[in-house]
Amino acid sequence: MPALDAELSPAASGPSVREVARASRDRTLILGAAFLVFAALAGILIGELTLSGYTFGIAVLIWFLVPVITWRWPPAGVVMLVGLALLFEEYPSIAGLKTITEAVPIFKSLTVGAGLSGLAVNPAELIVATVAMTWIAKAAAEGTLAAPRSHLAAGVALVVVAVIAGELHGLATGGNLTASLWELRPWAYLACLYLLAAQLFVSRRNILAFLWTLIIASGLKGLEGTLRYLLALRGASPPAANVIAHEEAVFLGVYILLTSALWMYGIKGRMRQVATALLPMVVFANLVNNRRTAYVVLGAGLAILLAVAWARSPRRRWMTGGIAVAILSLTALYLPFFWNRTGVLAEPASAIRSAIDPNRRDAASDLYRVIENTDLGIDIRATTPFGLGFGKPLPTTIGLPNLSNIDAFIAYEPHNTILYLWLRLGILGAIAFWWMVAAAVIAACRLARRSDPQIALIGIVVLVAIAAYLIEGWYDQGLVSLRVSIVIGAALGTVEAAHRLTAVRHAR
Repeated sequence: MPALDAELSPAASGPSVREVARASRDRTLILGAAFLVFAALAGILIGELTLSGYTFGIAVLIWFLVPVITWRWPPAGVVMLVGLALLFEEYPSIAGLKTITEAVPIFKSLTVGAGLSGLAVNPAELIVATVAMTWIAKAAAEGTLAAPRSHLAAGVALVVVAVIAGELHGLATGGNLTASLWELRPWAYLACLYLLAAQLFVSRRNILAFLWTLIIASGLKGLEGTLRYLLALRGASPPAANVIAHEEAVFLGVYILLTSALWMYGIKGRMRQVATALLPMVVFANLVNNRRTAYVVLGAGLAILLAVAWARSPRRRWMTGGIAVAILSLTALYLPFFWNRTGVLAEPASAIRSAIDPNRRDAASDLYRVIENTDLGIDIRATTPFGLGFGKPLPTTIGLPNLSNIDAFIAYEPHNTILYLWLRLGILGAIAFWWMVAAAVIAACRLARRSDPQIALIGIVVLVAIAAYLIEGWYDQGLVSLRVSIVIGAALGTVEAAHRLTAVRHAR
């Protein structure tokens, strides 16, 4: 019976499982790429409209679109916020040379950005609140409203409790309400993004969307930094202190380390192809941005990649050791050759040299930080065990130069935000913070040991992101950066979601 044979033949039974999976991946890639391209183009359009004075209309339009998008595809809210944090700056990097991404007032209050008096919230906070309310409404309607339960969740909760206690303590002892609320913002962002990512990322596709957002958005920032240097800052005298924002040391460093991990761990596919294609611009932008912290981030990140590879793949330790020897050998050749040279390729050597033999500018910066850290240490001892609380200017036992013309909030938030947090929250708050960090590191390490390369990649990326967060927090206000807090909060939530997904799969 030819007709029956045709019906029962493999060709007539439909596509294979592999073909269906490939089609699903392709569809996800196309949709994700389309979303990110649309977001980038929309950001450029918003920047142009903002420069033309249509800020309020733009803010209202975005606000009304957010719940529609996030109700239809809940993870889009987290992806959107991470993309915005990676693309748009809090402050202009160079006075008088504002780019389109710096013109969009995502992190400026509606009073400043839109001229609406009395509205201290900014568009980013409106988006966070709208995404959260949409999630709560949808989850309540579907009966799926829940909170994560893990050591990491407990750590984040302890930090939230400590921050609230620090706020109440500060206000009760004479703190300024407006200043204290400003200090609360990064911790609110971190906790909210952790919770949203942990609950809204419900599939592998969602988790990979987070990685794709890191790649596309940071790749675009690398392109922006490259073009800005080549078209506007190359050959400037005196040279620009930086090309793009200080916190790009975190984001571009994580991008470079993510791309390195894709190659080091043999993870093939379009993600590696796209990340590698954009890598030269990201590396160039990181070099010309001239942040010493960037090289500390890269050094620590490479050490983490090698340590994870050594622990994860005992049979390939010969290759891991070879990579380590090659890196050390290249460094030993590079440093003497570029030690006294100038130019883009000499930037890493100049950064290392400045730590040993700083020029006048770097020496002044180093001295300021030494005095600042000494003051923080004195203040920590004076306010133990409860801390100073939020909303009060930092006491200065040793006199410091007045930098308020450069950073209006430097009297409240110093460069070393790890010591700052200890001062604000006291010993219990510091313990809560390090509990959260330790829980995140343990959770990420467990993912990094998984045999599934994509799940392991999440753990590796979050490990290097945590290291970058702490390094930036020690040297350059990383813990109080709104942009960094959004990305790190989402990264911690992604780890939580990945553990939940792997637990469900193993239970089956």
